[in-house]
Amino acid sequence: MRLHNGAAPLTNTSIKTLILSAGLAMAGAAHAQLNHGCPAVANTDFKLTTVVARSAGIDEPIKMTFDMDAQGNVDIYWVERLGKVKKYAAATKAVTTIATLNYAVGDYEGGVTGIALDPSFKTNRMMYIYYSMGKEGAYHFRVSRFQLNSANVIDMASERVIIQIPASYSRMHTGGAMLFDEQANLYITTGENQSGEEGPPNTNDLRGKILRIHPIPFAATDNPVTGLGTTYTVPDGNLFPKGMEKTRPEIYVMGTRNPYSLTMDPVRKVITWGDIGPDGKGVTEEHNLTGKPGNFGYPYFAGNNILLAGTGTAAAPVNNNTKGAGLVNLPPAQPAINSYIQEAAITGPIYRYDGHSKSTVKLPPHFDGAWFVTDFQTGYMDTISLNKEGTAKTAQNRIFSTMHFDRPIDLQVGPDGALYIMNYAGWFGPATTTGIQRIEYSGTCRPELATALAEAPSLAKALVTSRGSILDVAGANGAYALEIGDLQGRTLAEYHGSGDRSFDLTGLIGNRTGLYTAKLVSGGATSMHRVLLGAR
Repeated sequence: MRLHNGAAPLTNTSIKTLILSAGLAMAGAAHAQLNHGCPAVANTDFKLTTVVARSAGIDEPIKMTFDMDAQGNVDIYWVERLGKVKKYAAATKAVTTIATLNYAVGDYEGGVTGIALDPSFKTNRMMYIYYSMGKEGAYHFRVSRFQLNSANVIDMASERVIIQIPASYSRMHTGGAMLFDEQANLYITTGENQSGEEGPPNTNDLRGKILRIHPIPFAATDNPVTGLGTTYTVPDGNLFPKGMEKTRPEIYVMGTRNPYSLTMDPVRKVITWGDIGPDGKGVTEEHNLTGKPGNFGYPYFAGNNILLAGTGTAAAPVNNNTKGAGLVNLPPAQPAINSYIQEAAITGPIYRYDGHSKSTVKLPPHFDGAWFVTDFQTGYMDTISLNKEGTAKTAQNRIFSTMHFDRPIDLQVGPDGALYIMNYAGWFGPATTTGIQRIEYSGTCRPELATALAEAPSLAKALVTSRGSILDVAGANGAYALEIGDLQGRTLAEYHGSGDRSFDLTGLIGNRTGLYTAKLVSGGATSMHRVLLGAR
């Protein structure tokens, strides 16, 4: 993981001169622009709460994940580098250790660095853990699947190794962030774990990458310790097609140094990651975003495709490393969405306001479409605004300037819509606020969306979907009125139609891209839908 040592922090003056309300006003003009009708928010509209304090025994926390029950209690599961897997139970506020893993630390950076809950966790109680294992000569990173038993602790005998990534015992950078998409594909970040060209630019090596695989169910013939047997398949659409010579089909993104954090936008389904750049190389720290596979350049290029080494160009990188067994001519190097002078980039989520959620702590609609980012060394909090296509940065603004974050290592929106920050302490330096914090919104702007209702046969199967500024109505029998509204329930326009039909709303919404309500009314019955309109 080597997060940089000796980096110069931002000054107090530079942080405090950027206030929350001004930042959001600028960001709001560049992203979703939900029609919430609320005034701008200020620092006083938010509260920083410590959820898991240092006194609870948290030590070198690395990654966290969440599970919310029917009452809205958000339980937190996390891993600590030195082998512990822990749970915070929101209902009782108790912290328990649910597993202690055997692991190996070859270079003082390894250990347990990743966790993800199975998409069917509520029923199968399975979780995935990324950790380092093995002695010199057999050292590797592995992702294993474990199952919680009836006592809600991990059954160590249930371990099944899903994938192993051979690694160098004496090298740094582990990666380990993981997440599932809606197709139950698992994304896994891996660090370069070496110096030079052996990993990130090697198309036949899994290090310095973001992998995308599809874990498959247990088989009776599989060995749960060694991972022998069929443990995963590879979905179509990764960087290299299956069977291509000198490549690994698991690779979704290549050319990364230490992608230590990972999130996915729930609307566009793009992934974001923070790639910790090379020490002392200038503007090479990276916050990245992509919705398609690609090569992000390292070690030849970093940041905005700054040339670091090699003889190729960003359009045509070349790997001439004789130790590699991969391709010589590489895919074009993609520049970072946000690059800055070396520190230690940590990505947070792209926030999407959920008008159906009854949470009292969820962030307000002002943040819809904003990408939260931070840095391990300096601990600021910024939002990045993107263009309508979601492919380029249009603004970056400092927020929550009155709050203090000390070595933030993981930054996520929980299922309750609040922003959770995991602060690290341990080998990489002390932190006075070690633990897990939550930023709660305490203001009054919480526009709710009406609950979907279809009581009449004419609307029972009605489906409303959007394609940019086009709204498609399907499955509605007979004539109906279509009312388009904003998140506060105000009707913006009314249309009339019958049967399957498409409505062009470009003239109505203009550049007000975001969430709207679409209400079908027929014979006194109502079918309410939430739709995303405009180019996103």
